[in-house]
Amino acid sequence: MKNNNLIIVGLGSIGANLAQFLLSCNYNVSVWDKDLSKLKNFSKRNKIKFKNKFSKNLFKNNIVILTINAGKNVDNFILKNLKFLKKIKYLIDLGNNHPDDTLRRFNFLKKNKIIYINPGFSGGIEGAKGKASLMLSCNKRQLKYLNDLFLDISGNKIKSIKLVGKKPQAGNYVKIIHNSIEYAILQSFADYYLILKKFIKCSDHKILKEILFLEKKFNNFHLLDIFKEIIIKKINLKKIIDKVEDNNTGAWAAQMCMKYKFPAQILHASVDARYLSKSDKFTKPFNNKISYLNIRTLTESLILIIKFSYIQGFGLLNEINKKEKLGLNLNNIILNWKFNSIIRSNLLANFSKYIKKKQI
Repeated sequence: MKNNNLIIVGLGSIGANLAQFLLSCNYNVSVWDKDLSKLKNFSKRNKIKFKNKFSKNLFKNNIVILTINAGKNVDNFILKNLKFLKKIKYLIDLGNNHPDDTLRRFNFLKKNKIIYINPGFSGGIEGAKGKASLMLSCNKRQLKYLNDLFLDISGNKIKSIKLVGKKPQAGNYVKIIHNSIEYAILQSFADYYLILKKFIKCSDHKILKEILFLEKKFNNFHLLDIFKEIIIKKINLKKIIDKVEDNNTGAWAAQMCMKYKFPAQILHASVDARYLSKSDKFTKPFNNKISYLNIRTLTESLILIIKFSYIQGFGLLNEINKKEKLGLNLNNIILNWKFNSIIRSNLLANFSKYIKKKQI
């Protein structure tokens, strides 16, 4: 596998970190970016031979990894370089694409004898440094060939990558639901902190005591660890702009709730909150003190919301699977999410036991 030439296309935060990581793993890595100054600087810094045209990087059986923004950018790149891409072994796209776009590209590229793989990718910048969660839906022969590369990118300690589904767009659906669960949990933490800090007037010390209670309920909970770290470091949240961006995956999940007639209020509400945060009409919450609310009761409510975030996510995914016939394997999805995904927690192991018992 490491004898193959890898070409990373796109030197943003994901692409640049992924290229540096794979170089450190002794892969033969070339890079390309439409921003020639960025390309030149990265190549010089990492002692890679500078080639200002994408086509000059290509040799037979190369593996091209796209780390460019999803959407039209991907289509434009493919169409512009179609004749060159016919030489390569695999085209792997790490963008958060809509499932319909992935299926359309897969079929188009298949006609041109180009193998296109678009796994779900979780982990952001840290994931690009060998700590990614990959949601793969290629065939078994392709997985066997690419297994070592995917293991290195994911840093999977049990040396096992499992396919999440059978159709080429299955990984996109899994990634969309992953993000919707992530948004729901993040929103629940934000609301919880707001009530404790602004309404009940809790000190950070008291909030940390509640987080300790939460830690006893959840192990290996990445988002809770981040929440705790922010409070311990006493980061001044007032200096942070109260606007939350999104990459369309949350909106897609909300649309799927309506399309498949599956009620998932918690997932939906977290997307609405992101849109409201960017609206000029958004009303800031009042600053009255609430003294009669029991803190532990509020914490127990947070636990329920977190659990329901996962439950609604799995429920929606199961409904999508039935309608779209994706051949999803929920146990494999959980296995992949347990390693390095942003929503990893011991709750996933509990869901895995339940799914096996019920044979969902």
